[in-house]
Amino acid sequence: FPKILCLRFVISAILLSLAGANLRPLELRSKSSLLPTDTCSSAAAAKPIPIHKYPQNALSSRAGGSDGIRLSKHSAVAAGMLLAFNAGYVNGACLSGFLSSGVTKQPTAAVTGAWTNGALGLASGDRPRLSLNAGCILSYVGGSFLSGLFLPRPALFELGRDAASAFGIGAALLAASAHMTANGSKVAFLYPATAANGLQNGITSSLTANLIRSSHMSGTTSDIGTFLGQIVRGNYQNATKLKVLLCLALSFWVGSFLSYFVTEKMASSSLLVSAGLYLSISLGILAKGGL
Repeated sequence: FPKILCLRFVISAILLSLAGANLRPLELRSKSSLLPTDTCSSAAAAKPIPIHKYPQNALSSRAGGSDGIRLSKHSAVAAGMLLAFNAGYVNGACLSGFLSSGVTKQPTAAVTGAWTNGALGLASGDRPRLSLNAGCILSYVGGSFLSGLFLPRPALFELGRDAASAFGIGAALLAASAHMTANGSKVAFLYPATAANGLQNGITSSLTANLIRSSHMSGTTSDIGTFLGQIVRGNYQNATKLKVLLCLALSFWVGSFLSYFVTEKMASSSLLVSAGLYLSISLGILAKGGL
């Protein structure tokens, strides 16, 4: 039964994404669907956009299709917390050891460790170690690549048809990972799960001007420390951002904590919880946006 359910998830998510996707070359799309040049400049990209200020002229910049759902700052943070919880959940499931019949425990929400472990695997001649970590790095890059493919010119705090398609692909990736674990995969199931986290992080980063990085906590933890140090010295400019980052970190931690108990009981089917979340988000965007 779990195998059949996983396959249905994969097929449904892919069909949904293909139905909503708009992957024509940018130059063939209407000019009204693109961001104004000044909002895409390197100078604008280099300067972070505060959570309470974002360009009003970026509301219809999604590539292709009609206007999507515009999120308020509070809704964007709430969505980021939900996705951070999901990333922690998937990461915890893959690290728990309950998904693999072997002893493979590998983080999928970030690849900082994979870069080091891959290098050590090469240096020591440990090919399996090198292969595992290289595969995770490429999977994360691949997922992030998909986010850029579906959201080539993202509009800040706006969800549209392309975002719905991207989340549909994410659902398919996680369902595929669940299907692989149900079939006894010891390592390969990690790759689609890692790709899903890369996809999610790419979506949230591009739609919030890097305010919400929902999959990995290294940069978030660093920023928390930096902003706390600034506050101690009397600079409260990033106090609001600090609150957002603390909420994201806590959500990620709670997702990781709960994943242990869910994965212990549900094994491979536990990843279908996250796949269902992605699919629900995709369908919700399409339904609410009337796309």
